[in-house]
Amino acid sequence: MVYVVNSARHRFVKPVEVFPVSPRPPRVPLTPERIVHAAVALIDRTGVDGFTMRLLGAELGVEAMAIYKHLPSKQAVLDGVIHAVLAELDDGLPRATGGTAALGELARRHRALERRHPGAYALLAGMPASAYTAARPLVESVLASLERDGFSPVGAARALRVVVRFAIGFTLTRPLAPADAGRDDPLSPILAHLTDPAEEDALFEDGLAALLAGLRP
Repeated sequence: MVYVVNSARHRFVKPVEVFPVSPRPPRVPLTPERIVHAAVALIDRTGVDGFTMRLLGAELGVEAMAIYKHLPSKQAVLDGVIHAVLAELDDGLPRATGGTAALGELARRHRALERRHPGAYALLAGMPASAYTAARPLVESVLASLERDGFSPVGAARALRVVVRFAIGFTLTRPLAPADAGRDDPLSPILAHLTDPAEEDALFEDGLAALLAGLRP
């Protein structure tokens, strides 16, 4: 409480209450890691097609141009997103697993990854070179495992690409809406189960098993 003195009359007049001013919280510094983390979350909500640098700036509370001081282009941001997402794919994959078994585990992890990052995962299909480069340690490990099982370097690479393409294609073509079919419709066994999660899991495993069984050194 502060009292104001009237100098002419030399007496105290109306008291004035002074409230302390709370300091503003410090701004979280902008870093490449923070930018990429925000980009992953944003793309998972908007999808790749809805992602813009302006939206990313709004997500971070900065102007879009401020991002370019840390990552030089939108492509650099997307490359960072791929690296961040694929880091989860590589988390704990056993290195000693046999070649085709490692491929099976890799395919299942791809599917689980899409469920965690439904928007960002689509980048793996659209930017395969960046995806393979980002996952280099994992890719090299699986290739080495296949070669130990008797695959040639070219054969190991083809086997890996086939399984990854199957996993990405299956995952990204998941039906979103059920289809109506009459009881007597010859297509009813197909249409009735298009969005059944248990059926989708079984279909994935059946397709993966058939694919792996056909891969030979």
